[in-house]
Amino acid sequence: MESQRQRLLRAMTDECAERGFAATTAAGVYQRAGVSSRAFYENFKDVRDCFLAAYDASVGLTLSAVAAIDSPPDPLSQFAAMLERYLDLLQSEPAIAKTFLVEVYGAGPAAIERRLEVHHRFVAALEQTLGAGRDLTDADRFAIESLVGAVTFHVTARIMAEDFRGLPSLRDPLLAMSCRLCPWLAPASERSR
Repeated sequence: MESQRQRLLRAMTDECAERGFAATTAAGVYQRAGVSSRAFYENFKDVRDCFLAAYDASVGLTLSAVAAIDSPPDPLSQFAAMLERYLDLLQSEPAIAKTFLVEVYGAGPAAIERRLEVHHRFVAALEQTLGAGRDLTDADRFAIESLVGAVTFHVTARIMAEDFRGLPSLRDPLLAMSCRLCPWLAPASERSR
């Protein structure tokens, strides 16, 4: 059974996705969650505090989903599996996608700082995945960070256009781009092209 806190977090996500962070109110959140104002303020000090908690929960969900893949044999296949899982999650959870990739920027400095921390966490995770068995240079690290930025940009653009069904179609172009940015990932037969 879902706790009051969990219902409030889901309600925050849905309110932000529907109304935008600027128009989200505590009353809207606790009414959507079907709990009292008292329950809201027992769990959170204000709307921003609730938003940050919901953001952290969505990041946890995303990291769990991506980490749950079986380890494919090579870095490119592992990245492909991670990317596919990420895109599928965002497609199946449009409120999470919209709230935490678009509305996060309107939620103030603490939310933006959290968003940057998550970006750096994904960069570090991808460095481990794509750099497996390789001593990464500064240029390699920059390429991987650029790849994460490109994934974020293209995914966010689809979400802003409310093209959630189109998210999985980003997989192949992003994989092709990963091989251009990180040439050591491309199959040996394609490296000389």
